[in-house]
Amino acid sequence: MHRSIRRLLGLTAACGALAAGGAAALTAAAEATAPAAAAAAGFRADPPERWGPVYSRYHEGSRAYAVGRYLVDEEHGDRFVVDARLYDKGSPSWLCAHLEVKFEGDDLDRSYWARKCGSAGFARFSRAVTGFGVTHVSARVCYWDDETERKKYCGKWVYLYSGGEEEEEEE
Repeated sequence: MHRSIRRLLGLTAACGALAAGGAAALTAAAEATAPAAAAAAGFRADPPERWGPVYSRYHEGSRAYAVGRYLVDEEHGDRFVVDARLYDKGSPSWLCAHLEVKFEGDDLDRSYWARKCGSAGFARFSRAVTGFGVTHVSARVCYWDDETERKKYCGKWVYLYSGGEEEEEEE
């Protein structure tokens, strides 16, 4: 019986010490290793810039949308990475969420897309462009009509990146 009480008291003291000073030490250790992990992954230590949500137009009370982030790595060959999650909540079965991302720059004018059908979960989008001097990245979300195989209910183009500054384009 005495042994279990000693263990309980020792455990309580250890938890108290961790709560008092250990949490700060753990936070400091995590902050110290974050730049090293980013450098090992090939990116500079700056955190990714978040964007979104970017919406489609409404269709019968529902809208598709995307949220994401981008990374600019000028130290390793002008690498530009865009990641996103595309959601399609509550739309009819013949409509799918459709994300378009456009990269523009020196000798560059490319568009990429992703599609998500059904309301369960999300679709991932990830694209990296290297060595073209990306100056603008924009995105818009539409619905894709499976019956006519065309985009519908497109939202506005939104600048995600414009020469280092975020801004929104009006159409």
